[in-house]
Amino acid sequence: MWGSNNNELKIRDLGYYIGYEICERYYNNASDKKVAIRELIELDFTDRAAIERLVDQSKLLPKSVATLREDYERSRPTVVEILEFENGSNTVDPSIESITVRFSQALNGYHAGIDFGPLGKDYCPKMDPRGRSWGEENQSYTVPVSLEPNQHYQFTIPSSFRTEDGIRLQPHIIEFKTAR
Repeated sequence: MWGSNNNELKIRDLGYYIGYEICERYYNNASDKKVAIRELIELDFTDRAAIERLVDQSKLLPKSVATLREDYERSRPTVVEILEFENGSNTVDPSIESITVRFSQALNGYHAGIDFGPLGKDYCPKMDPRGRSWGEENQSYTVPVSLEPNQHYQFTIPSSFRTEDGIRLQPHIIEFKTAR
């Protein structure tokens, strides 16, 4: 994206190029060029809706930013199942030694990770990172855990997981309580 031209457009510093192209097209499509220059200079880059309007009005992309985002979200893999228990269960057997999640499609088999959930590190079960493994055809991922009875646990399967073509997993929170 930054240094080489190893992309479909054969352009170096692609990030700068796309920004320049959006601005140039926005200016060229504007009926009032002075207003267009002012809008470009005064654009509030923290206002996502304003940026999306400008990009859409540049007509650089084949679809609106909102439609492209919706298309992308529909294409993202998801966690479809936890093999050992139902997510949200209050009666998980504390003797379980691993948790396996299954994905809606095969992932690349090397981008992975586990994050704390919103409740923080105190609710994350003890996990052995050395024992983590991918399942058949990279459609599942297993994490060794050490659980205690009568505990509330939570962690996230994050978007660091991705498909071969780089589409990131929709993050998924796993939350459960162990039986006494």
